[in-house]
Amino acid sequence: MKRKDLIILLAVLALALAAFLTREMWSGALGMGEDVPRLRISIGGVVEREIPLNKTDTIELLQEDGKRNVVSMFPGGFVMQESNCHNQDCIHQGEVTVDNVDTRLLYHQIICLPNQVVLEMVDGEETQLLEVLP
Repeated sequence: MKRKDLIILLAVLALALAAFLTREMWSGALGMGEDVPRLRISIGGVVEREIPLNKTDTIELLQEDGKRNVVSMFPGGFVMQESNCHNQDCIHQGEVTVDNVDTRLLYHQIICLPNQVVLEMVDGEETQLLEVLP
């Protein structure tokens, strides 16, 4: 192999690597795009908000009638940390993570029936569908 051929081969490989990394960043495979799972919070059947599950945070959900829930988020999952409901079933439902979503009893959801709060993990496709529907 001549020196000129080696330079061309290395240039083509570098270009292919650059194209691959650019595509991965735009598609979200590195955790920056639509493929990041999201936490959808619904209260009383109304979607309140969606939050990317790419950082650690705690969210307090206060309702006008005094109902209160506290949600802890972490990269790739969430858990109901506190609730002032009488039965505390939502707290005992455990964590929802990307790894355990297929093996949980309620799959991608944590439900607090007395406070009418539903937490669910959704992906980018479900988020886009929600934006299209009336």
